[in-house]
Amino acid sequence: MSCGVEREANNYTGRMIRGPGTVSEHQGATSATTARTANRVAAMKRTAHRGRRRRSRRGGLPWIAKCIDVPAPPLPARYRPSVGSESTLRARSDLAGREAGRRTDRILAHPGTSSRHRDPKVALSASSAHPSMLDSLRCLVRVVAAVAVTATAVAAPVRTAHVEAELVSSATALTPDKPLTVALRLKMDKGWHTYWQNPGESGLPTKLAWQLPAGMTAGSIQWPPPRTLPVGPLINYGYEGEVFLLSDIAATSALPSAGPATLRGRADWLVCKEICIPEGADLALTLPVSSQSSPDPQWGEAIARARALLPRPLAGWTVAAIGQGPQVELALTPDAERGDPGEIRFFPFAEGKIEPSAPQTLARDGSMLKLILPVASQRVGEFARVAGVLTASKGFGAQAAASIDVPLAGSVVAGPAVPGAAAALPAQYAGNDGNVDISLGIALAFALVGGLLLNLMPCVFPVLSLKVLRFAAHGFDRSAMRVHGLAFAAGVIGSFWLLAGLLLALRAAGGELGWGFQLQSPAVIVSLAVLFFV
Repeated sequence: MSCGVEREANNYTGRMIRGPGTVSEHQGATSATTARTANRVAAMKRTAHRGRRRRSRRGGLPWIAKCIDVPAPPLPARYRPSVGSESTLRARSDLAGREAGRRTDRILAHPGTSSRHRDPKVALSASSAHPSMLDSLRCLVRVVAAVAVTATAVAAPVRTAHVEAELVSSATALTPDKPLTVALRLKMDKGWHTYWQNPGESGLPTKLAWQLPAGMTAGSIQWPPPRTLPVGPLINYGYEGEVFLLSDIAATSALPSAGPATLRGRADWLVCKEICIPEGADLALTLPVSSQSSPDPQWGEAIARARALLPRPLAGWTVAAIGQGPQVELALTPDAERGDPGEIRFFPFAEGKIEPSAPQTLARDGSMLKLILPVASQRVGEFARVAGVLTASKGFGAQAAASIDVPLAGSVVAGPAVPGAAAALPAQYAGNDGNVDISLGIALAFALVGGLLLNLMPCVFPVLSLKVLRFAAHGFDRSAMRVHGLAFAAGVIGSFWLLAGLLLALRAAGGELGWGFQLQSPAVIVSLAVLFFV
């Protein structure tokens, strides 16, 4: 509104210059007209100024307001209203129009001419009318740039301690009734890894919870084939380096077409190297809604490669699974003569079916391939189907990985326990049952060393100073010092016996608890907090 008022003020001033009138009209009402003109122009500009102040208080983009409110250049003095003959006034008006046209032509014809080589009149034009034109051009460029930014996907990566995470899109816009692929991109630091949907013997899978606008739905994560991640005697399944976890986003015709749409998601993952750290991030991706879209120039190709690597149903092969007690035989028979797929590895979708750390044996019987899979030592749930991902070092034809889901014939039983940490001990320290066998003297010596080390801990060392001061308060009364020391030792030993008895009682009642379980109980933690701080 303020722009229109100010333009009206400038137009009114121009009409005073160019408008028709007789000499007597100009001479007879010069002072009154000048006063009325000045008052009216001042009132209009005050109104425009108030409009700009209201816009600035409402916020927004100040540079756009500045561009819109570019004032008109001041009129040269010789073209302002003055007393004179009618022919003189009209001649000046015509001269002003012709000279303004010539200056505009010079500016457009010589935009890059150095100021010292310009005609003096052209220099005058650049100092008066030309700055307004440049401001208008700058305004136009900025507005076009702002529109261009809002017409592309906008997302910012989030950096945690060891992972860079962000949501990336395969296309530049959301199109109603057309599927869109959005990927959770995780880039891990060197040596760190995250986990597949079945993490193996330890770890946690990555999770992504979507918060989408009305009219949009998201599919589940489409997992690329994992790799084995040995951690000591354990085998885990996951990813290193960079991974794209794909999800298909569907936008219905009910999606509002006005303005961009923001896709939000909460991602949580466990990243491990020598230690494991749970991390997460709140991510967002803003996309314009349009009837047309094109592949994203930054991430479209990477997402297409990730989609090409996704496991697909194994084509050209017949797959059968036969249970044979503690193992499953997976028979792969090609429908026609095919090349050797090389080494094959099976990754089960669900935990508690196939033992991750047990070796998988591949045998060849003519064109048939037999993969022997050990059954998990701790089975979880019913084992009626064999479902998972097969990877081949040479690929299954055009497929690098294949998914299978076949019924399990025959019956299976839990496989033998795979030695864990004890398997890594030297043979002279391991008994027949896999437990460490040491003498009582060595155990007591280690207990003494451990107790001395505990005395240096921050939670114990200050208590020792308090006990020494209490002993010193008794002077040289050895009997009092002896009684005090025995009472102190009896309190410590009695507390541990009480805790051990409680642990044994809870285990006998069916609880699966270990030493130090109390420090994992919320009730115990709250009680200790009240004891120390209240």
